[in-house]
Amino acid sequence: MKNDRHSMVEVKCEICSRPFSARKERVENGLGRFCSKACFDIEQNNRRKQFYGRRDLATRYKSGDRY
Repeated sequence: MKNDRHSMVEVKCEICSRPFSARKERVENGLGRFCSKACFDIEQNNRRKQFYGRRDLATRYKSGDRY
């Protein structure tokens, strides 16, 4: 009996739409969305900008809620 634990599937990157291979179990768990660390960093920076605006960071720093 063959174990399909490490079976790979073809997925498209959410940032650059480049096809790449990822493990089937990672895709089922919501992982395996980006083809490279560079694409992951782009998503991370976009999410951070949406969550923390410049004005919000300035008010948090002045209120004592620093790092």
